[in-house]
Amino acid sequence: MSQDDVSLASGVDRSYISEIENGKSAPTLDIIDRIAKALNVHPEEFFVFTVNEPKQPYEDI
Repeated sequence: MSQDDVSLASGVDRSYISEIENGKSAPTLDIIDRIAKALNVHPEEFFVFTVNEPKQPYEDI
């Protein structure tokens, strides 16, 4: 899905979506909700972070 597609589906300006993607703007919860609905995902999916455990402990390197 392109930024234009998300913009049309969410009603959020495409340039603002680009700023969010590039870390230049922080969206409000309302904007997050609108974008999530446009992408057909739950808003909390934008806040799920995973940490990959190293294969070898740092001290052993």
